[in-house]
Amino acid sequence: MTNKKNIDRQFFVNQITKIESAPRKVKLDRTSRAVLALLITFYLVWIAESLIRSWGPKKDLGDVIFTGFLLLISVYIAALATREWSKRNLLRNGVFTVGTVVTQKKVRVGRGKSKSVITYNFFVGPETSILGTGDDHTGALKENYYLVVCYDPENMAKNVALGCTHWRVYLANGNLVEA
Repeated sequence: MTNKKNIDRQFFVNQITKIESAPRKVKLDRTSRAVLALLITFYLVWIAESLIRSWGPKKDLGDVIFTGFLLLISVYIAALATREWSKRNLLRNGVFTVGTVVTQKKVRVGRGKSKSVITYNFFVGPETSILGTGDDHTGALKENYYLVVCYDPENMAKNVALGCTHWRVYLANGNLVEA
């Protein structure tokens, strides 16, 4: 078991040495790109319908509620987009290191659904250890597994594990960095 963990850690260390200097090539995964395209299409149709309704001669309570709901959805989507965009910038310009999953928990997020939330640990110096948390998008991360972590050297509280984001980092040769 120990030998396999050392091989896994060395695999990630080798990958990190192959990552090019900033800014790096970072893309959304395919599923997120498809969902984003559908959301944008739906959102544009919704805005167009809202504009068409507002040009009508009379406005009722339903139009006001519809517009308010559209505004709330817009704020929510903007908050999600801002958070993901900051992860993209971090992955493009941050420093990579190998981390270890400390805990992994299943958390209920709705009726019959759950997600995996991990806490990971990584070192930024000989004795400086940082803890980070994230949602495991791979579904494969368990306690004591190694993973690639990216952090901002000026603010180490800004960090993201590759398995905890929808963004994918590519090596100079076009290969994907494994989470």
